[in-house]
Amino acid sequence: MLTGGRDKVFNIWDVSTRALRRTVPTLEEVEALVGLGPLVEFIETPGLLPPHMAPKLDKLFKQDPDAALIASGGQSGQLKLWVVGDIAAECVWTEDKRSQPDMEVAPSVPEPTYQIGRLCYCSLTRTIISCTTDANIFIYSLDTLTRTKQIVGSHGEILDVKYINEEVAPKKKKKQKAQSNNEHDDDNDDDDEDDAPVSVSEMDRRVVLATNTEEIRVLNLATSNCQFLYGHKDIVICVDVSRDGSTMVSGSKDRDVRVWSLKTMSCVSVCSGHAEPIGAVVVAKKGAAFVVSVSHDLTLKIWDIRASHPKASATVRAHAKDINTVAVAPNDRLIATGSQDKTIKLWDPSDLREVGVLRGHTRGVWSVDFSPVDQVLVSASGDHTVRLWSLTSFACLKTLEGHTGSVLRATFLSFGLQVMSAAADGLLKLWTIKTNECVCTMDVHTEKIWAFAVHPSESQVVSGGGDSVLAVWKDYTIIDEEVAQRTNEDRILQEQKLDGLLRAKNYKKALMIAFHLQQPGHILNIFTSIYSEGGQEETANVVQRLKSLYICKLLGYIRDWNTTSRNSGMANRILHALLTSYTPQRLLDITKGEVNMRDILGALIPYTERHFARTDRLLQKSYIIDYTLENMNNMVLPVLDADSEMSSSTAPPSSPLQSSSTSTSSSTTTTTSSSSSSSSTAMITAPPSTVGAASSKSDGPGLEEDEDLAQLLDLSDDMMPPA
Repeated sequence: MLTGGRDKVFNIWDVSTRALRRTVPTLEEVEALVGLGPLVEFIETPGLLPPHMAPKLDKLFKQDPDAALIASGGQSGQLKLWVVGDIAAECVWTEDKRSQPDMEVAPSVPEPTYQIGRLCYCSLTRTIISCTTDANIFIYSLDTLTRTKQIVGSHGEILDVKYINEEVAPKKKKKQKAQSNNEHDDDNDDDDEDDAPVSVSEMDRRVVLATNTEEIRVLNLATSNCQFLYGHKDIVICVDVSRDGSTMVSGSKDRDVRVWSLKTMSCVSVCSGHAEPIGAVVVAKKGAAFVVSVSHDLTLKIWDIRASHPKASATVRAHAKDINTVAVAPNDRLIATGSQDKTIKLWDPSDLREVGVLRGHTRGVWSVDFSPVDQVLVSASGDHTVRLWSLTSFACLKTLEGHTGSVLRATFLSFGLQVMSAAADGLLKLWTIKTNECVCTMDVHTEKIWAFAVHPSESQVVSGGGDSVLAVWKDYTIIDEEVAQRTNEDRILQEQKLDGLLRAKNYKKALMIAFHLQQPGHILNIFTSIYSEGGQEETANVVQRLKSLYICKLLGYIRDWNTTSRNSGMANRILHALLTSYTPQRLLDITKGEVNMRDILGALIPYTERHFARTDRLLQKSYIIDYTLENMNNMVLPVLDADSEMSSSTAPPSSPLQSSSTSTSSSTTTTTSSSSSSSSTAMITAPPSTVGAASSKSDGPGLEEDEDLAQLLDLSDDMMPPA
């Protein structure tokens, strides 16, 4: 058994006798120990350890054949290997942090000060895993004794992030050359190769992070492997990567700008000259010929990084307050700076001559960026707005409002058609410039979003902020459009099939397709056709064969149909079929978790009561028709003799109204005479005075007809049965 402690020794115990076998001094506090196995195993099996350790291990094995190999870690943060036995006790390897491939440290910079807290050994993969006190996990390969992977547990506050544009050589595939009798028949067959395009997913997606620490972190998003670059003596504030992904620059509170080679992962030069912490840095877009830096000393500097010892080629006092951001145009012919003095200034990079000033923000400017296609600049400010500026007239073109906190970063997307912004409210917003609308809001951060970066292919966005969260966002626009297109094609095919089934009057299959397409109109028409052909019994049979999911949907459709008087009749017939086909408990079991029956009934009852009340009123009003028809049947037409017909034929013509009035009077007189006398039917003519009165009344617009109709309506109302 192995034990270690802060007394700077580790002990070896015999478990069987519970006796201490050996004490080994380590000259450091021991926090972790792990046994790797007997030394003889590593001697007899070549390749388990680096070849340069073989002579030393052979010597120790001859001294103590029963020795074992032990790994330790502690206060120094260095992994150590020990050969320990009854005779031998020696440290055979100590990790040198400067020699690790992911730690390129300048000679004048002290080593990192983390400590090792835990150690674990995996015999299957021959790897040692160490956990450090700064929440990092290191994985070492035992056969090379090098760090193969590092997983970071916490990045702290992320201040800046940039993508590394990986240039992956296209895969080549040789063509199969055809055999022919003449070798020179076809010259195109000689050494032809096809260049297969490489998808974005095959690239090594790495990002550079500036956190609230002295090191720069290079994180592989695919494998979670993180490399550290040491060199700065204070917190790194800003980073930028060249367009080809070969060069990186960083600015720190130590007032230095460092230039790094991402191919060798080493610092190649240091730019010193600022008197205050660096605020922002940017690399030239074409060829990384120069670097622009701004500082809290209110100056703007241009550095020629092609020299081994870069010096500022131009310096100017740019603003009256701290400078927060700097950007270079895509053609390297313009520089833009934003400051806490609420202004944006444009500069000529050849001599740092001021070209123009953009005014309009009411708070400090935190970010500026050039459009990749137009002469437009985007800016983000503490006044909660994002503004678009013309580089020709220096006027504000548009203002995008929607954030509730200071907007800290903004950049162009989609060839200058969209803008993405990040703010202190923890939101990422995507804006469409043409409509001034926010088309997407991404909410995952709980603190300020200090930075975000867009992948060169615009397929991914990575964001980081004060909540120590590094969020990766993927663009699913193309995928969603393809899915929508396929769904639309399937829907068109189903609708065509539905139309064919309806023409063939195959209502049962058509009903299933209509449910699948979620078309309530077709479903109602199909049920109407089924009812018209088979009645209520056939409707009930169809309802009984429906799936549980379709029954749940049907209840919702019935609720909607019942709100209109035109569809309420068929809706109640279908509801009646449901209630007679299933028991209430069965309906509750079917709709459990899918439909709230309380809501369905709450919507059905009031509308159903209203429809029944309307039907009762119509029924009551229909009695007037029965009354009118009955009275019309009791009327007797007058019988005219030949003399009266001749007299009527020789009489002068009168108006239709007069004729109608006269006929009405004659009919009335005839009815009265027939009722009072039992003699044979004879023509009874009205007295002249009556006819004259009728003629005089006929001059008006049918007043007598109106009075008779009013009496008839009043009588019908009296005879109407109670509601």
